[in-house]
Amino acid sequence: MARAKKKDDSVQEVKAMDFEAGKRVYFEDVKPGRSQASEHMQAVSTAMKHVKKHLGMVPGGYQVALKLYEMEEGKREAFIRSVVGQLNELLGHVVLSHHYTDLVDLAQQPKDDGYARPNLSVVPDAPLGDGEEVDLMEAANAVIEAIDGPLPSGDPKDGSDGDDGAFEATDAELAQQEGRGRKRKAD
Repeated sequence: MARAKKKDDSVQEVKAMDFEAGKRVYFEDVKPGRSQASEHMQAVSTAMKHVKKHLGMVPGGYQVALKLYEMEEGKREAFIRSVVGQLNELLGHVVLSHHYTDLVDLAQQPKDDGYARPNLSVVPDAPLGDGEEVDLMEAANAVIEAIDGPLPSGDPKDGSDGDDGAFEATDAELAQQEGRGRKRKAD
């Protein structure tokens, strides 16, 4: 297992404070930057006043709409669905609805087409161990058994259990690979 690198406990030089350079940075970078930022914020403020006064919109709602517009589609849909669902639940009745083609919602909607839809199920979490290392194949098999039932028996080395033929190397194969890539002959 990798270990964190130890911090270097060596003594480091304490730099002297350069107040003259600090003054120069303030007047050359910080102050002009703040001025430009305030000019841009003034332009944003003027635009928001226009939205409120001439377009009749609530500026906060307009800003949320812009935030959603700039979001990635999947995150936007999840955000809107969360807001609409929680607002409807808090108010106790439907005031807003969403019309997205969410696969879970589509699967849960009853339809009169004569097809009996299966109930949705949740994949169980992998069983937690006792703190010891667990082989990933064992953990995967435990999850598969929890979903599908017991796995067929067979020798995994000959592929008789229907797996993809992956198996652990034998001791002879491991001995052949011993030392590979460790030392290279000098040219």
